[in-house]
Amino acid sequence: MAAEVDKAVETKAIPRQKAGHEMGAGGVAAVVFGVAFVVLSAMGVFYVLNTRRAANAMANRPDAVRPDA
Repeated sequence: MAAEVDKAVETKAIPRQKAGHEMGAGGVAAVVFGVAFVVLSAMGVFYVLNTRRAANAMANRPDAVRPDA
């Protein structure tokens, strides 16, 4: 009786996954788009910070031409 129960449990066991962790096309695309998003975001932040810094440097120069208000 116990042998029959063990055999029944063995046949209904969930098959194990492969040892390698293979990534599908969707996973590869997600990684590529994620890296591209991070790089473009960093470039945007760099541009904004440098533009603001340059504008502040020009405005704070003593010989800067300022329009009359």
